[in-house]
Order: sequence, then C-alpha cells, then structure tokens
Amino acid sequence: MNWIRVIPDARYVPVPILPVLRPDTGQPLDLGYSMLRSVSPIHCQYLNNMGVRASMSLSLLEQDRLWGLITCADPQPLLVSHPVRTMCAAIAQLLSVQITALQTRDLQAERERKSLLINELSAAMRLATHDVLDGLANHPQQLLGLTGASGVAVLIEDRLQLIGQCPTEEQVRALYLWVREQCLDSGELLVTEHLQSLHGGSAVYSDVASGLLAFVLPKPVDNGVIWFGAQLRSSMQWSGNPDEHFVAGTDAHQPLQPRKSFEVWEQQVEGRSRPWSAADAFAALQLRRAAIEDDLARQVRREHEAVRVRDELVAVVSHDLRNPMTIIIMQCGMMQRLVSRDEGKHTVRLSAALGTVEEATSRMNALIADLLDKSKLDAGQYPLDCKPLDVVELLEQACALLVTLTSHKDIELNCSSVAGLSIDADPQRLFQVLSNLLGNAIKFTQAGGRIDVRAWQVDDNVMISVRDNGGGILPAQLPHIFERYWSVREGNPNGSGLGLYICRSIVQAHGGKLWATSEPGVGSVFTLSLPAIA
Repeated sequence: MNWIRVIPDARYVPVPILPVLRPDTGQPLDLGYSMLRSVSPIHCQYLNNMGVRASMSLSLLEQDRLWGLITCADPQPLLVSHPVRTMCAAIAQLLSVQITALQTRDLQAERERKSLLINELSAAMRLATHDVLDGLANHPQQLLGLTGASGVAVLIEDRLQLIGQCPTEEQVRALYLWVREQCLDSGELLVTEHLQSLHGGSAVYSDVASGLLAFVLPKPVDNGVIWFGAQLRSSMQWSGNPDEHFVAGTDAHQPLQPRKSFEVWEQQVEGRSRPWSAADAFAALQLRRAAIEDDLARQVRREHEAVRVRDELVAVVSHDLRNPMTIIIMQCGMMQRLVSRDEGKHTVRLSAALGTVEEATSRMNALIADLLDKSKLDAGQYPLDCKPLDVVELLEQACALLVTLTSHKDIELNCSSVAGLSIDADPQRLFQVLSNLLGNAIKFTQAGGRIDVRAWQVDDNVMISVRDNGGGILPAQLPHIFERYWSVREGNPNGSGLGLYICRSIVQAHGGKLWATSEPGVGSVFTLSLPAIA
C-alpha cells in the first residue's frame, strides 16, 4: 500500500497514459501503488472550495486496517521533496506500529480483567443445580460488569430475569425471538451499538436499549443472555454538514459538485450506545463457550447415570426372573410326563399347549440370559476365565453339539482347521460365540444347504469363519447386525437382537474382532480374529 498520498497542485492538468490499454494484456495499467496517479476531479474541486492548492495525507493502520489519517494542506502549490515524503512515510509506519501495540496492550489488559469475572461466572454455572444459566442469574453484578452493560436479561426456558435497566418483560420476550434468529444465523454472537438500525421495533425503548450484545445456547428450549447498552446522547461537530458532501452540478460532464460550505455544523447523536469493545465481545463469547461445555457435561453425566440405573434394573429384574422361569420349565416337563400317561381325548391338545408354554419360557429364559450378559458388558464387568485352548478341539465340540440340528434340516456341516492352532480364551464364553454363529447359520440356511466352519492363522491371529449358503443379508441391514436390539424381522420374528451384539462384545473382550460379509441369495460369512499363542 501507499503510506502517503500527495497532490502538489489541485489545479493540475492531468496527462493521459498512452496507450490506454497495455499491449501485452489488453487491460488498463494498474496505478494502485503509483505516486503520480491522478485523483478525482470532484476531490480537486473540493480542495479548491476549501481554499487549498496542495495536500498530503498519511495513512495510519492498525493490523492492516485504516485506523486514521494525518492530513496536511497548503493554500499554495507545494512540491514535497522525496526525502520529506520518505520521512513522512516512516513516521506513518512508526505511528501505525505504536497504535497496534497500544491497542493490543489495552485489549490484553481488558481481557485479563474480564477473565477474573469469566472464571467466577463459569464456576457459578458449574455449581448451578438445574440449568447452567441459573448460575449467571445468581450473580447479577458480575454479569453486568463483564461487558459494562446497563442492563441484562437472562432467559431460561419460560423464566426471565431482568437485571438493571432493561425493556419490559413483554418487550424482552418479543426481542428474544428476533435475537435467536440472528444468533442462529451468525452461529455465535449478536453485537450492535445501534439496535434501531437492525430492529426497527426497538425504537420505543431505545433509551434503555440502544445497544445490544447477546448469545443463545444451541438447545431446543429458550436459553440466552442479552446485555443492553443505554442510549448515549452526544453531539458531534463537523466542518460542514456531512449529509451535503455533494450537490448536483450544472455541467453535464460533471453531474456532481462537492459542497462549498465548511461552517461548523453540529450533529445530535441519538439511538446509539457506547460501542462494545473487542474485549466485551470476547468475554461474552468465552462465557457462551463455558456455558455450552458445562451444559454438554451435564447431559453426559445424566445419560451415564440413566444408563447405569437402567443396567442395574435390567440386572436385578433378569436375575429375579430366572428362578421362576426355571421352575415353570420344570413344571411343564413334569406335567408333560403326567399327561402322556393319560389316554383321554384332551391329552393331545393339552400336551401341545404345555409344549408351547415350555418353548416360550425357554425363549424368555434365553432372553434373560442375554440381558444379563448385555448388562455386564455395558458396565465393563464381563468376567473372563481365560486359558490355553486347542482350536481343533473347540470346533469339534461346537459342531458335535449342533450336528443334530443340522441333521433335522438335512444341512451338510463341514469343519476344518489347520493343526496346532492355540488361543488364550475363556472356553465357555468362546463356545457361546460359536454356538450363536452356528445357530444363526442353521436357522437361516434352507434344508439341503451347507455350512462350513474353518480355522486358520494369519500372522499373529487365529481366524475362525462360519460360512453358510442361506438367503444372505441385505446391504442396507448389514451395517446394523451387531447393534443392540437389532434383528432381522423377516424370517426371525423371535430374535432378541442381542445375540450378535454380545458375540462381538465377547470377542472384543478377548482382544479380537468379529465382522460379517454377505451377499443376498448366496450366503453369509462371519469371521472372528483372536490373538494366537506362539
């Protein structure tokens, strides 16, 4: 950028640049950094109206933004020498550095003063028993002092607390609806020292709320804080009326003319508050972040507590139900034997009814066992009694127990393993995983189908897969099969939706992985990976 701009003589005759367009690019020459470029004829006329023939301005910057100008003028033409111009540019640069340093120092000092209030208000929010903003409402003076506001409103759902000079409760509630929309659009804060220019309806209470600084919390209920800045009436003196900078000209080639009067003109400023400083906005933003963090922490604690209470309830209810369920199963078996000795006409119907009760009770007992396992897994209290296991023996036991089920459906069951594979695992829990995977494969494989169980080693892991040629799993369902309470409703109306979730959790508790691949109409493959014993 150019630190200085010089006009040696406002009555100069401009010299055109030839050619008008650059031959190499076909574009006009960029004179943005040129010291010799011409200025607007209207500005030259403006200087002439002031009785000025020569002028020079120095730009003062704060972090690359124009902070102010130093303007010099002379009633006679004056050609400022290059050394003087160089020194003036150096002065402008030095002043700009000092301005930035002073502004940064003042901002840092103000932020440090406000940090004490932020810490105090943040601690109050953490100690609040209900909503986080209750802690702010209980510290009105600190809340006002945080931004130097004349009033503040704290809205917590249907409760509204007004502190200091504020509009009426009805006016604040109506204003909040507008503030919420603006904050949701901006994502963080709403800051203005001239509220009436953004929200015309606020003119009726501009004496107490000409300025506004506000934030809302991202919650489904109304939660927000609105600071108000009272109207600051003041007068400002101008060298001429700023609203009459230009007037219509008589020359068709120059339709605008600069104003000619430079008499002192006084402007009454109303509808504005003290400007909110960068530190005020910073403090409000920090308070909003602290409120959001504390509110999220509260939600997490509530959810953890709800999960803990739920799991405890599931564990207690499941444990208390197992005994009566076992008794019902035993009684059904005893009644079945008694009924079988009776040769009456109702024997068959009664025997079928008892069989239905026994089957339903067995399913409920299995579900209770799953719920108990799930509760322990969620609580991280699932016990494992690990010991070295021979993979070949483990697969032989699992297949031997389930071969009867495959025989009923005429399903071919093949079991193969690389010799010498060994893992460190809980035999009962791992057998539970294999039984569940094999049971599902048998359930969803049509009569005459085939199931292959295979074990092999990859690097330091033992891989065990259960493959079937059943109907397969749809791509939309495959990502969800290991979720809690998920089950394929079609063809599995009695599934609890916990089996695969528990299987994966057991495998993960052993330091392994369980995953599935499937193709509709071809079949599914469930594969688990466990660390091998060297």
